[in-house]
Amino acid sequence: MARKKPTPTTLFDDRDREDYGHKKWAESQYGFLNRRAGPEWDNVRREAERWYAEFDDPSRDLLRRFRRKEDEQHLPAWWELYVHQLFVRLGYEVAVHPQLPRREERPDFLVTRGTESLYVEATTVFNGDYNMNPHGQAWVQDFIDSAQNPDFMVDIEFPRVAPTGWPRRREIVDPLEQWLARLDWAEARADWESNGIGYMSSPRWRWNHECGDWTIAYLATPVQAESRRKGRRLIAIPATSAANFSHDIQRIRTKLNEKGGNKYSSLDGPLEKPVVVAMQLWNQVDEDDLVNVLFGSAHVEWFMDNTTGSVVPESIRSVRVPDGYWRPDFDPRGTRISGVLFGNTLSSYRVASKLPELWLNPWASVLLPNLDPFRTRYVDDENRLATREATDTAPTVFNLPRQWPNATI
Repeated sequence: MARKKPTPTTLFDDRDREDYGHKKWAESQYGFLNRRAGPEWDNVRREAERWYAEFDDPSRDLLRRFRRKEDEQHLPAWWELYVHQLFVRLGYEVAVHPQLPRREERPDFLVTRGTESLYVEATTVFNGDYNMNPHGQAWVQDFIDSAQNPDFMVDIEFPRVAPTGWPRRREIVDPLEQWLARLDWAEARADWESNGIGYMSSPRWRWNHECGDWTIAYLATPVQAESRRKGRRLIAIPATSAANFSHDIQRIRTKLNEKGGNKYSSLDGPLEKPVVVAMQLWNQVDEDDLVNVLFGSAHVEWFMDNTTGSVVPESIRSVRVPDGYWRPDFDPRGTRISGVLFGNTLSSYRVASKLPELWLNPWASVLLPNLDPFRTRYVDDENRLATREATDTAPTVFNLPRQWPNATI
Protein backbone atom coordinates (compact mmCIF):
# COMPACT_ATOMS: atom_id res chain seq x y z
CA MET A 1 0.00 0.00 0.00
CA ALA A 2 1.43 3.37 -1.01
CA ARG A 3 2.38 5.67 1.83
CA LYS A 4 0.57 8.99 2.01
CA LYS A 5 2.73 12.03 1.51
CA PRO A 6 3.12 13.96 4.75
CA THR A 7 1.06 17.13 5.03
CA PRO A 8 3.36 20.14 4.54
CA THR A 9 3.79 22.44 7.51
CA THR A 10 5.68 25.20 5.70
CA LEU A 11 4.74 27.44 2.80
CA PHE A 12 7.70 26.31 0.70
CA ASP A 13 9.62 23.06 0.39
CA ASP A 14 12.58 22.76 2.77
CA ARG A 15 15.33 21.83 0.30
CA ASP A 16 18.41 23.09 -1.46
CA ARG A 17 17.72 24.91 -4.71
CA GLU A 18 19.94 25.01 -7.78
CA ASP A 19 17.50 26.18 -10.47
CA TYR A 20 18.31 29.76 -11.50
CA GLY A 21 16.08 29.69 -14.58
CA HIS A 22 13.81 32.64 -15.35
CA LYS A 23 10.07 32.39 -14.80
CA LYS A 24 8.39 30.78 -17.76
CA TRP A 25 5.27 32.26 -19.28
CA ALA A 26 3.08 29.26 -18.41
CA GLU A 27 4.65 28.72 -14.98
CA SER A 28 2.56 29.42 -11.89
CA GLN A 29 3.63 32.04 -9.38
CA TYR A 30 3.97 29.45 -6.64
CA GLY A 31 5.82 26.98 -8.87
CA PHE A 32 8.39 29.66 -9.68
CA LEU A 33 8.78 30.90 -6.09
CA ASN A 34 9.16 27.35 -4.78
CA ARG A 35 11.90 26.32 -7.24
CA ARG A 36 13.90 29.50 -7.95
CA ALA A 37 17.38 29.61 -6.44
CA GLY A 38 19.14 32.83 -5.46
CA PRO A 39 19.55 34.99 -2.35
CA GLU A 40 16.77 37.43 -3.29
CA TRP A 41 14.28 34.57 -3.68
CA ASP A 42 15.50 33.04 -0.42
CA ASN A 43 14.60 36.39 1.16
CA VAL A 44 11.10 36.28 -0.32
CA ARG A 45 10.49 32.76 0.96
CA ARG A 46 12.02 33.47 4.38
CA GLU A 47 9.85 36.56 4.90
CA ALA A 48 6.67 34.71 3.96
CA GLU A 49 7.52 31.89 6.37
CA ARG A 50 8.01 34.45 9.16
CA TRP A 51 4.57 35.85 8.46
CA TYR A 52 2.94 32.45 8.41
CA ALA A 53 4.46 31.57 11.79
CA GLU A 54 2.30 34.39 13.23
CA PHE A 55 -0.88 33.45 11.34
CA ASP A 56 -3.59 31.49 13.15
CA ASP A 57 -4.25 28.61 10.72
CA PRO A 58 -5.18 25.52 12.77
CA SER A 59 -6.91 23.78 9.84
CA ARG A 60 -4.05 24.73 7.47
CA ASP A 61 -6.58 26.13 5.01
CA LEU A 62 -4.38 29.09 4.08
CA LEU A 63 -1.33 26.83 3.85
CA ARG A 64 -3.07 24.52 1.39
CA ARG A 65 -4.27 27.38 -0.78
CA PHE A 66 -0.87 29.10 -0.67
CA ARG A 67 0.87 25.96 -1.95
CA ARG A 68 -1.52 25.48 -4.86
CA LYS A 69 -0.08 25.93 -8.34
CA GLU A 70 -3.20 27.69 -9.58
CA ASP A 71 -2.60 31.43 -9.34
CA GLU A 72 -6.29 31.90 -8.53
CA GLN A 73 -5.67 29.99 -5.28
CA HIS A 74 -2.10 30.96 -4.38
CA LEU A 75 -2.26 34.72 -4.89
CA PRO A 76 -5.37 35.37 -2.74
CA ALA A 77 -3.80 33.25 0.01
CA TRP A 78 -0.60 35.32 -0.15
CA TRP A 79 -2.67 38.51 -0.02
CA GLU A 80 -4.49 37.34 3.12
CA LEU A 81 -1.12 36.62 4.70
CA TYR A 82 0.16 40.07 3.67
CA VAL A 83 -2.90 41.90 5.05
CA HIS A 84 -2.65 40.00 8.35
CA GLN A 85 1.04 40.84 8.71
CA LEU A 86 0.47 44.46 7.68
CA PHE A 87 -1.88 45.10 10.59
CA VAL A 88 0.31 43.10 12.98
CA ARG A 89 3.24 45.36 12.03
CA LEU A 90 1.06 48.41 12.61
CA GLY A 91 0.51 47.34 16.21
CA TYR A 92 -2.93 45.77 15.94
CA GLU A 93 -4.11 42.55 17.53
CA VAL A 94 -5.44 40.52 14.62
CA ALA A 95 -8.09 37.82 15.02
CA VAL A 96 -8.59 35.49 12.04
CA HIS A 97 -12.23 34.75 11.06
CA PRO A 98 -13.75 36.13 14.27
CA GLN A 99 -17.23 35.09 15.33
CA LEU A 100 -19.88 37.79 14.98
CA PRO A 101 -22.48 37.99 17.75
CA ARG A 102 -25.42 35.72 16.84
CA ARG A 103 -24.31 35.56 13.20
CA GLU A 104 -22.89 32.87 10.91
CA GLU A 105 -20.93 35.34 8.77
CA ARG A 106 -17.27 35.62 9.68
CA PRO A 107 -15.10 38.51 8.50
CA ASP A 108 -11.58 37.65 7.39
CA PHE A 109 -10.04 39.66 10.24
CA LEU A 110 -10.91 41.70 13.30
CA VAL A 111 -8.10 44.16 14.00
CA THR A 112 -7.90 46.00 17.32
CA ARG A 113 -5.50 48.64 18.66
CA GLY A 114 -6.52 50.26 21.93
CA THR A 115 -10.05 51.60 21.50
CA GLU A 116 -9.80 51.35 17.69
CA SER A 117 -11.40 48.28 16.14
CA LEU A 118 -12.50 47.34 12.62
CA TYR A 119 -13.24 44.39 10.37
CA VAL A 120 -10.99 43.73 7.38
CA GLU A 121 -11.95 41.68 4.33
CA ALA A 122 -9.20 40.56 1.93
CA THR A 123 -9.79 39.89 -1.76
CA THR A 124 -7.84 39.69 -5.03
CA VAL A 125 -8.90 40.93 -8.46
CA PHE A 126 -7.31 39.31 -11.52
CA ASN A 127 -7.65 42.23 -13.88
CA GLY A 128 -5.97 43.58 -16.97
CA ASP A 129 -5.56 40.44 -19.10
CA TYR A 130 -8.45 39.62 -21.40
CA ASN A 131 -6.59 37.63 -24.07
CA MET A 132 -8.28 34.72 -25.75
CA ASN A 133 -6.86 31.40 -24.53
CA PRO A 134 -4.20 33.00 -22.26
CA HIS A 135 -2.87 29.61 -21.14
CA GLY A 136 -2.32 28.59 -24.74
CA GLN A 137 -0.56 31.88 -25.51
CA ALA A 138 1.71 31.36 -22.51
CA TRP A 139 2.73 27.90 -23.69
CA VAL A 140 3.41 29.16 -27.23
CA GLN A 141 5.63 31.93 -25.81
CA ASP A 142 7.54 29.33 -23.79
CA PHE A 143 8.09 27.32 -26.98
CA ILE A 144 9.32 30.44 -28.78
CA ASP A 145 11.67 31.26 -25.91
CA SER A 146 13.19 27.79 -26.15
CA ALA A 147 14.23 28.29 -29.79
CA GLN A 148 17.93 28.95 -30.39
CA ASN A 149 19.61 31.62 -32.48
CA PRO A 150 22.88 33.43 -31.71
CA ASP A 151 22.09 36.59 -33.68
CA PHE A 152 18.45 37.57 -33.21
CA MET A 153 15.68 37.98 -30.69
CA VAL A 154 12.03 38.38 -31.68
CA ASP A 155 9.10 40.66 -30.90
CA ILE A 156 5.82 38.79 -31.25
CA GLU A 157 2.08 39.33 -31.58
CA PHE A 158 -0.81 36.89 -31.99
CA PRO A 159 -3.12 38.11 -34.80
CA ARG A 160 -5.04 34.82 -34.59
CA VAL A 161 -5.44 32.50 -31.60
CA ALA A 162 -7.26 29.19 -31.27
CA PRO A 163 -9.94 29.30 -28.56
CA THR A 164 -8.49 26.21 -26.88
CA GLY A 165 -5.27 24.21 -26.93
CA TRP A 166 -1.99 25.16 -28.58
CA PRO A 167 0.44 23.81 -31.24
CA ARG A 168 3.15 21.30 -30.44
CA ARG A 169 6.58 22.63 -29.58
CA ARG A 170 8.31 21.44 -32.76
CA GLU A 171 5.59 23.05 -34.90
CA ILE A 172 6.68 26.38 -33.42
CA VAL A 173 10.42 25.97 -32.85
CA ASP A 174 11.58 24.26 -36.05
CA PRO A 175 10.12 26.78 -38.56
CA LEU A 176 11.19 29.71 -36.36
CA GLU A 177 14.80 28.57 -36.12
CA GLN A 178 14.88 27.93 -39.88
CA TRP A 179 13.56 31.43 -40.66
CA LEU A 180 16.01 33.16 -38.33
CA ALA A 181 18.91 31.12 -39.74
CA ARG A 182 18.22 32.56 -43.20
CA LEU A 183 18.57 36.17 -41.98
CA ASP A 184 21.88 38.03 -42.21
CA TRP A 185 22.88 39.56 -38.86
CA ALA A 186 25.30 42.16 -40.31
CA GLU A 187 22.72 43.40 -42.81
CA ALA A 188 20.03 43.51 -40.13
CA ARG A 189 22.25 45.34 -37.65
CA ALA A 190 23.19 47.98 -40.22
CA ASP A 191 19.53 48.46 -41.16
CA TRP A 192 18.55 48.66 -37.45
CA GLU A 193 21.14 51.34 -36.67
CA SER A 194 20.44 53.45 -39.75
CA ASN A 195 16.66 53.19 -40.12
CA GLY A 196 15.28 52.72 -36.60
CA ILE A 197 11.49 52.76 -36.92
CA GLY A 198 11.80 52.01 -40.62
CA TYR A 199 13.47 48.72 -39.72
CA MET A 200 10.48 47.64 -37.66
CA SER A 201 8.06 48.20 -40.55
CA SER A 202 10.23 46.48 -43.16
CA PRO A 203 8.83 43.14 -44.41
CA ARG A 204 12.46 41.99 -44.76
CA TRP A 205 12.58 41.30 -41.01
CA ARG A 206 8.99 40.22 -40.46
CA TRP A 207 7.26 36.87 -40.79
CA ASN A 208 3.72 35.72 -40.13
CA HIS A 209 3.76 32.05 -39.19
CA GLU A 210 0.46 30.31 -39.92
CA CYS A 211 0.26 27.29 -37.63
CA GLY A 212 -3.12 25.57 -37.61
CA ASP A 213 -5.62 27.93 -35.98
CA TRP A 214 -2.82 30.24 -34.87
CA THR A 215 -0.99 33.12 -36.54
CA ILE A 216 2.23 34.28 -34.89
CA ALA A 217 3.66 37.58 -36.13
CA TYR A 218 7.43 37.84 -35.68
CA LEU A 219 9.81 40.79 -35.92
CA ALA A 220 13.46 39.73 -35.83
CA THR A 221 15.64 42.17 -33.86
CA PRO A 222 19.44 41.84 -34.19
CA VAL A 223 21.33 41.61 -30.91
CA GLN A 224 24.40 43.74 -30.27
CA ALA A 225 27.70 42.28 -31.40
CA GLU A 226 28.87 41.46 -27.87
CA SER A 227 25.61 39.60 -27.19
CA ARG A 228 25.82 37.17 -30.09
CA ARG A 229 25.49 33.91 -28.19
CA LYS A 230 23.03 31.13 -27.54
CA GLY A 231 21.36 30.40 -24.23
CA ARG A 232 19.20 33.50 -23.83
CA ARG A 233 15.46 33.97 -23.96
CA LEU A 234 14.47 34.52 -27.57
CA ILE A 235 11.53 36.86 -26.97
CA ALA A 236 12.51 40.53 -26.71
CA ILE A 237 8.97 41.96 -26.55
CA PRO A 238 6.11 39.54 -25.81
CA ALA A 239 2.61 39.74 -27.19
CA THR A 240 0.65 42.64 -25.72
CA SER A 241 -2.21 41.85 -23.37
CA ALA A 242 -5.69 42.89 -24.39
CA ALA A 243 -6.79 45.59 -21.96
CA ASN A 244 -10.41 46.36 -21.19
CA PHE A 245 -10.76 49.04 -18.55
CA SER A 246 -14.55 48.78 -18.40
CA HIS A 247 -14.16 45.09 -17.54
CA ASP A 248 -11.58 46.02 -14.88
CA ILE A 249 -14.07 48.40 -13.31
CA GLN A 250 -16.83 45.79 -13.33
CA ARG A 251 -14.60 43.11 -11.81
CA ILE A 252 -13.57 45.43 -8.98
CA ARG A 253 -17.18 46.42 -8.27
CA THR A 254 -18.20 42.75 -8.28
CA LYS A 255 -15.53 41.90 -5.71
CA LEU A 256 -16.58 44.81 -3.53
CA ASN A 257 -20.15 43.61 -3.66
CA GLU A 258 -19.09 40.07 -2.71
CA LYS A 259 -17.26 41.32 0.36
CA GLY A 260 -19.56 44.13 1.43
CA GLY A 261 -22.95 43.31 0.02
CA ASN A 262 -23.54 39.62 -0.60
CA LYS A 263 -21.54 38.40 2.39
CA TYR A 264 -23.61 40.40 4.87
CA SER A 265 -26.89 40.52 2.96
CA SER A 266 -28.73 38.71 5.76
CA LEU A 267 -27.99 41.52 8.20
CA ASP A 268 -30.80 43.97 8.90
CA GLY A 269 -28.38 46.87 9.31
CA PRO A 270 -24.70 47.74 9.21
CA LEU A 271 -22.08 46.02 11.31
CA GLU A 272 -21.21 47.77 14.54
CA LYS A 273 -17.62 48.40 13.42
CA PRO A 274 -16.15 49.88 10.23
CA VAL A 275 -15.48 47.40 7.40
CA VAL A 276 -12.38 47.83 5.25
CA VAL A 277 -11.88 45.79 2.08
CA ALA A 278 -8.20 45.18 1.36
CA MET A 279 -8.06 44.55 -2.39
CA GLN A 280 -5.06 43.29 -4.31
CA LEU A 281 -5.10 44.42 -7.95
CA TRP A 282 -2.91 42.03 -9.90
CA ASN A 283 -2.42 44.48 -12.78
CA GLN A 284 -2.13 48.26 -12.53
CA VAL A 285 -5.35 50.28 -12.32
CA ASP A 286 -4.88 54.03 -12.61
CA GLU A 287 -6.45 56.60 -10.31
CA ASP A 288 -9.13 57.76 -12.75
CA ASP A 289 -10.45 54.21 -13.03
CA LEU A 290 -10.48 53.80 -9.24
CA VAL A 291 -12.53 57.01 -8.98
CA ASN A 292 -14.93 55.59 -11.58
CA VAL A 293 -15.18 52.32 -9.63
CA LEU A 294 -16.10 53.96 -6.35
CA PHE A 295 -17.79 57.26 -7.20
CA GLY A 296 -19.19 56.72 -10.70
CA SER A 297 -18.17 57.12 -14.33
CA ALA A 298 -17.16 60.56 -15.60
CA HIS A 299 -19.21 61.94 -18.50
CA VAL A 300 -19.32 65.28 -20.28
CA GLU A 301 -22.65 66.99 -20.87
CA TRP A 302 -23.68 70.21 -22.61
CA PHE A 303 -26.70 72.13 -23.89
CA MET A 304 -27.48 72.90 -27.51
CA ASP A 305 -28.59 76.32 -28.71
CA ASN A 306 -31.91 75.62 -30.44
CA THR A 307 -31.52 78.67 -32.65
CA THR A 308 -28.03 78.02 -33.99
CA GLY A 309 -27.90 74.26 -33.45
CA SER A 310 -24.47 74.60 -31.85
CA VAL A 311 -23.16 73.74 -28.40
CA VAL A 312 -23.37 76.45 -25.75
CA PRO A 313 -19.72 76.65 -24.59
CA GLU A 314 -20.62 77.83 -21.09
CA SER A 315 -22.81 74.75 -20.58
CA ILE A 316 -20.03 72.19 -21.07
CA ARG A 317 -19.28 70.44 -17.81
CA SER A 318 -18.02 67.17 -16.43
CA VAL A 319 -20.51 65.15 -14.40
CA ARG A 320 -20.25 61.87 -12.56
CA VAL A 321 -22.89 59.26 -13.34
CA PRO A 322 -24.22 57.63 -10.14
CA ASP A 323 -23.08 54.13 -11.17
CA GLY A 324 -20.20 53.89 -8.68
CA TYR A 325 -20.11 51.28 -5.95
CA TRP A 326 -20.59 54.05 -3.39
CA ARG A 327 -23.62 56.29 -3.63
CA PRO A 328 -25.00 58.89 -1.18
CA ASP A 329 -28.09 58.79 0.96
CA PHE A 330 -30.70 59.80 -1.65
CA ASP A 331 -30.21 56.31 -3.15
CA PRO A 332 -27.60 54.66 -0.92
CA ARG A 333 -25.32 51.88 -2.08
CA GLY A 334 -22.14 50.31 -0.72
CA THR A 335 -22.62 51.84 2.72
CA ARG A 336 -21.37 48.78 4.62
CA ILE A 337 -17.83 49.29 3.27
CA SER A 338 -16.19 52.15 5.15
CA GLY A 339 -13.01 52.14 3.08
CA VAL A 340 -10.95 50.23 0.53
CA LEU A 341 -7.22 49.52 0.77
CA PHE A 342 -6.02 49.13 -2.82
CA GLY A 343 -2.82 47.11 -3.20
CA ASN A 344 -2.02 48.06 -6.80
CA THR A 345 0.39 45.38 -8.18
CA LEU A 346 1.65 44.39 -4.73
CA SER A 347 3.18 40.91 -4.69
CA SER A 348 5.44 38.70 -2.62
CA TYR A 349 8.61 40.26 -4.08
CA ARG A 350 7.34 43.88 -3.96
CA VAL A 351 6.52 44.11 -0.26
CA ALA A 352 9.07 46.90 0.32
CA SER A 353 8.02 48.90 -2.75
CA LYS A 354 4.95 50.65 -1.32
CA LEU A 355 2.01 50.42 1.06
CA PRO A 356 -1.60 50.05 -0.07
CA GLU A 357 -3.61 53.23 -0.62
CA LEU A 358 -6.74 53.87 1.46
CA TRP A 359 -9.93 55.28 -0.08
CA LEU A 360 -12.62 56.42 2.38
CA ASN A 361 -16.36 56.15 1.82
CA PRO A 362 -17.94 59.51 2.78
CA TRP A 363 -21.40 57.89 2.91
CA ALA A 364 -20.53 54.80 4.98
CA SER A 365 -22.96 53.67 7.66
CA VAL A 366 -20.01 53.51 10.05
CA LEU A 367 -17.34 56.06 9.19
CA LEU A 368 -13.73 54.97 9.33
CA PRO A 369 -11.36 56.95 11.55
CA ASN A 370 -8.08 58.15 10.12
CA LEU A 371 -5.84 55.13 9.55
CA ASP A 372 -2.15 55.88 9.61
CA PRO A 373 0.21 55.37 7.87
CA PHE A 374 -1.60 54.94 4.55
CA ARG A 375 -1.82 57.50 1.79
CA THR A 376 -5.52 58.33 1.96
CA ARG A 377 -8.03 59.59 -0.60
CA TYR A 378 -11.13 61.21 0.88
CA VAL A 379 -13.91 63.65 0.00
CA ASP A 380 -13.31 67.03 1.66
CA ASP A 381 -15.82 69.58 2.98
CA GLU A 382 -16.14 71.11 -0.49
CA ASN A 383 -17.07 67.74 -2.00
CA ARG A 384 -13.73 67.37 -3.76
CA LEU A 385 -11.45 64.35 -3.78
CA ALA A 386 -8.48 65.18 -1.57
CA THR A 387 -5.30 63.43 -0.50
CA ARG A 388 -3.65 62.91 2.85
CA GLU A 389 -0.09 61.72 2.29
CA ALA A 390 1.36 58.60 3.90
CA THR A 391 3.06 59.00 7.26
CA ASP A 392 5.39 56.04 6.87
CA THR A 393 6.93 53.76 4.24
CA ALA A 394 6.71 50.06 3.47
CA PRO A 395 10.36 49.30 4.39
CA THR A 396 9.87 50.92 7.79
CA VAL A 397 6.56 49.18 8.49
CA PHE A 398 7.90 45.74 7.52
CA ASN A 399 11.41 46.37 8.87
CA LEU A 400 13.01 45.61 5.51
CA PRO A 401 15.82 47.29 3.54
CA ARG A 402 14.58 49.70 0.86
CA GLN A 403 16.08 47.53 -1.89
CA TRP A 404 14.57 44.29 -0.55
CA PRO A 405 14.52 41.50 -1.62
CA ASN A 406 17.84 42.15 -3.33
CA ALA A 407 19.55 43.21 -0.08
CA THR A 408 21.01 40.68 2.31
CA ILE A 409 19.02 40.57 5.54
